[in-house]
Amino acid sequence: MQSRFNQVASWQPYGGPGGFNDYDSIEVGNGADTGLTLDERKTQMSLWALAAAPFLLGTDLTNLDATDLELLRNRDVLDVDQDAIDASRVANANGQQVFAKTEKNGDVIVGLFNTTGSTQVVSASPAVLGLPAADAYLLLDLWSHLPQETAGTVGANVPPHGVALYRVRPTRLAKFLPPSTTLPVGRPASR
Repeated sequence: MQSRFNQVASWQPYGGPGGFNDYDSIEVGNGADTGLTLDERKTQMSLWALAAAPFLLGTDLTNLDATDLELLRNRDVLDVDQDAIDASRVANANGQQVFAKTEKNGDVIVGLFNTTGSTQVVSASPAVLGLPAADAYLLLDLWSHLPQETAGTVGANVPPHGVALYRVRPTRLAKFLPPSTTLPVGRPASR
């Protein structure tokens, strides 16, 4: 999985209608039997969706894991995959990678990836993501389907080998949404 991040970044200019990049099958459908955690399976699906790559399953379709079936039915993620737009990598440092692409309606799809073995705050500024200047931004989490807002950076506490996948747009209605908070997570002190 680790090598796919560089592959998606370097193949980005070559993808699009009539020539979709194929990064191999996704390891979704067999649950924990794939050797991937749930967060890692979301990471793989998110990276493929950002790259508008085909979702090819390497599993027995008659015996899909219920949790993975829910992942595969996620309409928000499927829409991102089917938009025929390849995301660009806009950040790659310290085990953090950020990919973004602008939809035809102006929304920006953002993938905040943590490739390390511990939870990290992963974030990027609106300008780096290609968003227009605004007082606030609406973030729709494409995995939880929950909205939030931010007046600054787009960021999240991302679990090990995990992802935060957002649809982002400027908004003037931010005062009606719960605030986006990103706090570092640490272990409690031992007694």
